[in-house]
Amino acid sequence: KSPIGISAAILLKILMVYICVILACSNPSEQEEARLTDNYPSPKWLSSLFEGFYDPCPLNGEGMRSTDGLGDWKNKNFVNPPYSEKDKWIDKAIEEHKKGKTVILLLPCDPSTKWFMKLIGARAHIFFSFGRIQFSEGGHAKYPSMLAILA
Repeated sequence: KSPIGISAAILLKILMVYICVILACSNPSEQEEARLTDNYPSPKWLSSLFEGFYDPCPLNGEGMRSTDGLGDWKNKNFVNPPYSEKDKWIDKAIEEHKKGKTVILLLPCDPSTKWFMKLIGARAHIFFSFGRIQFSEGGHAKYPSMLAILA
C-alpha cells in the first residue's frame, strides 16, 4: 500500500485514468450539452479501467438505471451516479467506505459545494480532469469531471 493507503494497482489505474481523461477531453458544443441526461453511461475507456469493480447503478438496454443502487455494495465499487441526486450517492459511498470498502465516484467537478466538502471530510482522494470528458457515444459531460476515491 502507498502512504495514502491505496494499493499500487489502484494507484496505477488512477494514473491511467488521469492520463486518459486529459487525452479524451475537449469542449462540447451547446447541442452536445443538451443531449446529456442523468442516465448517460460512463465512457467505455474509463469503465474498462475499473473492470471487476461493482457498479451499483448500471444502465439497462434502454439507457435507464436498472436499480436504485443504494442497497448492498461490494468490496470494490465504481459509481457514475445520477448527477441530479449525487448527494445521496456520496452519502452512501462514505457509508460504504466506513465499512472498509473501496469506492470510486465519477462526479462533476465543483469544489464550492457541500457534497464536495463531505468528500474532503471523508478523506477522499480527488483527481480533477482538465476539460470535459468525451463519452464513447460522442457526447461530452456538461461539467469538468473528477474522480473521488475513498480507499
